[in-house]
Amino acid sequence: MHQKAGKAASVWEDRKQMSTEKPAKPEQRVAALERGLQVLNCFLGDRSQLSLTEISERTGHYKSTALRLCSTLQDHGFLHRNADGLYSLGAVVGELGNRFYFGNLIDREAVLANMRRLHSAFDETVAFYIPLGLQQMCLYRIESPKLVRASVNEGDRIPIGCNASGLVIEASRGRQGAVYDSVRENGVAFSSGAVSEGASAVAAPLLAEDGDLIGVYTIIGPDQRFDAGQVERMIGLLKEIVSSDPA
Repeated sequence: MHQKAGKAASVWEDRKQMSTEKPAKPEQRVAALERGLQVLNCFLGDRSQLSLTEISERTGHYKSTALRLCSTLQDHGFLHRNADGLYSLGAVVGELGNRFYFGNLIDREAVLANMRRLHSAFDETVAFYIPLGLQQMCLYRIESPKLVRASVNEGDRIPIGCNASGLVIEASRGRQGAVYDSVRENGVAFSSGAVSEGASAVAAPLLAEDGDLIGVYTIIGPDQRFDAGQVERMIGLLKEIVSSDPA
C-alpha cells in the first residue's frame, strides 16, 4: 500500500490556514491556558533549553508566575527540568508531535481498515508500529478477543531489537546480515520470543511512494497459535495488503 505524496504537504497547508484564522473572542479564551502556551512557545526559537529567568523575560511574566506555569507544565509532561535547572520540552510534546506528523502522513482510515481485516482473519492482536530513532512506537492497535493474547497499548515504545517489526525497520534502513537480506527479499519478518516469552509476531512494511518506510503492520499472538500453516496464511494476507493501493 502506498501513501500519496500530497498527504504530507497538507500538514503545511493546514498550518498556513491556521495562521489566517480569526482569533477567538475574548470571552472564549482561557487566560491561564494562554500563559502556559506562551511558555511552550518560548522553545520555538533557536534554544532547546531555557532558564527560568529566560522564560520569564520571553513571556513577560514575573519569575514567580513563570515558575508556577513551568511547574504545572512539568507535572503534566510538557516540560522537563534538567539537573542544572534548565527547562526543555517534555516527552508529551514529542508524543503529540509524532502523532501529528504521522497522523497526517498516514492514511489513518486505510491503515485501520487493513488492521481490521487482519484482525478479522486471524483473531490475533494487530499493531501498527512507526520507527522513532532506536525505538518503535505502537501508533494503532486492535487487541485479540481471545482470553490468551498478546497485549499492546497505543503509545507503547520498545527498542527496535530483533522482534518482527524491528527486523522490518532495520532492514528498511539497510542493515546488513542474512536475516535482514531475507526480510528485504521476502517483504516480511517473523519472530518468536523477542519481546516476551511465548509470543510470536509476523510483520510487513508500509512504504511510501518513494520507497521510504512509513510503518509496520504486525500480527502478534501466542506461539501455539502461530504454527507453520497459520504463519503462511498471515504472510499471504500481509503481502496482499501492503501491495495494494488504498486510493
